[in-house]
Amino acid sequence: INYPQSYVGYQQLDYVTGTTWSNNDYLPDEFSFSVSGHINGNFYFKRNREILEGNYNGFLIDEERYSEQSAYKDFISGFTIIDRQGLKYYFNDVEKQKTYSSADPFTSYVIGNNTLYTSSFFLSQIMNSNNNSAFSFEYTDYTEQTYSDLSTKSHFEDWSSTSPCGLCSDYYHGSLSGNDNQTISSYKQTIVGKRLNIIHFQDGYLKFTYDLGREDVPGDNALSSIKLYDQNNNLIKGYKLSYAYFISEGGSEPCYNRRL
Repeated sequence: INYPQSYVGYQQLDYVTGTTWSNNDYLPDEFSFSVSGHINGNFYFKRNREILEGNYNGFLIDEERYSEQSAYKDFISGFTIIDRQGLKYYFNDVEKQKTYSSADPFTSYVIGNNTLYTSSFFLSQIMNSNNNSAFSFEYTDYTEQTYSDLSTKSHFEDWSSTSPCGLCSDYYHGSLSGNDNQTISSYKQTIVGKRLNIIHFQDGYLKFTYDLGREDVPGDNALSSIKLYDQNNNLIKGYKLSYAYFISEGGSEPCYNRRL
């Protein structure tokens, strides 16, 4: 489940600032969910915190909240979705993000949103209609950082009604194009993500291994093998994966030209 950023800490200040400049988005946030081959859709929160499914499929969707009154904490800790066959999907493993920004790439970054916020909920368990576990999912945490730079140019122009020659109604004076000031804004995003490790089911489990470095995402690892084991840890079948890379001729994202 993809979770929109909530307004806490600096985000409250950003919200007030946005209101002042009339550039806030007041429409309800859209949550999207997907379990390949089983369920997919979206939903919203109404003002009374009731959940409204976007395209009605007959799913029952409920939120799980964590509250700590002494620390003024109250946030969504997970979701439960029940489909029309009575299967229950629990999304309790969370991925978090934090954004930093700097007006100069050679200065230290400052925190943009004050704290890690939940960006996604990962599937933790699937229960059947008899409340027996059909599948459970284990994840390992990883940390990844991405960077992006934005080059900007500013140009000052001032038009005055007074002309030194007295012949024209408007007179331009200010910085010429050759005197443009150039600044660079730099952004860094830290992701504390989830990487699927094991899927448990009644007859055994699937094991996922990541020990290949990725050239398209520095610091990240690629899936290298998938192995199927029975309940007694005997290997039933396995697959090894390899990858090739190529240089693209361009794309919508600057500085991203290596593709997996």
